[in-house]
Amino acid sequence: MNLTSRLLLTPLFSELNIEQIEKILSFSKTVQLLKGNILFYEGENSDGLYILIEGRVKIYKSGEKGKEFLIHRFNPISSIAEMPFFEEQNFPATAVAEDNSTVIKIEGEEFRAFLLQNPSILFKFITSLTKKIKILEQRIENSVVLSAKERVEKLIAENGEKFQIMKKREIAEELHITPEHLSRILKELKA
Repeated sequence: MNLTSRLLLTPLFSELNIEQIEKILSFSKTVQLLKGNILFYEGENSDGLYILIEGRVKIYKSGEKGKEFLIHRFNPISSIAEMPFFEEQNFPATAVAEDNSTVIKIEGEEFRAFLLQNPSILFKFITSLTKKIKILEQRIENSVVLSAKERVEKLIAENGEKFQIMKKREIAEELHITPEHLSRILKELKA
């Protein structure tokens, strides 16, 4: 599948025609990341928009003593870091490749000019940001309101398939508990 087809699969660009996609690709570049490579660091200048084409990327904030707080895990095909790009701010978190990954970086200045000429795409940005805000609200609510056991039970009920496709460490990270705590809860739930 070529890059034009892949961008058309991105909700942000799904309503564009091939000519518009090719215009965007004319001021874009493909970035290959190996597992563990950093796409961007918290605090760096946001100079473009990223589209994950292959692999997985994790967005996290670093806390005290280097502890990571998972913000979101992206799978293909996803847009990454729309808000800092759109608001012309620094990245609020760090992005790291969890697998070998391919990302399209759409250069900022040219893309902003393109957006001004195509305001319908701005609506797509708003929709994408709204969905991400809902995800973050749900994560905050889950972390603050629900106990660790209740978070595990909710994940099993709503997304049980994650236990088949994700590592326990990744699930624990998503639930903001240690892998050992997750194992104890799962053992307790099986009893």
